Amino acid sequence: MKLENKTKAQLMKTADEIFSLYIRERDQHLCLFGLVLNDPCAGGHQCCHAISKGACSELRYDVNNAFDGCYKHHMFGWHGRNPLPYTDCFSKTYPMRKAYVDKVFSEYKKKLAEGVEFRPTKEYYIDKINTFRRKLKELKNATASDF
Repeated sequence: MKLENKTKAQLMKTADEIFSLYIRERDQHLCLFGLVLNDPCAGGHQCCHAISKGACSELRYDVNNAFDGCYKHHMFGWHGRNPLPYTDCFSKTYPMRKAYVDKVFSEYKKKLAEGVEFRPTKEYYIDKINTFRRKLKELKNATASDF
């Protein structure tokens, strides 16, 4: 089905899938927490968001807000009962990215308080799909040429 014929919900799902593939490939399918916390990984790799997708739609497809994580560390660590070691891990590993996403999130909350809400359109999702398909292809081509 052509992108233009999909519903907004279908486009968002497709954009999420392509973005996730891009982030996992960019991070070479290496779980941030498994590496930094020296804790064995379990389960498939996922695209994690420093600021959750639902909390700030403006950061949903921001590469500075996303990183690779295995199922165990993402679901039971980052979103678990004691996320502090995981949030600290992200903050210490990527201090510039952490400062950036915090700033964008703070500005987003101010806009919401003023009644200004970011509402993605079908065209927005189509742009994200096309952008991250291209970036994924470029990344895979660059990786293949390294060998």
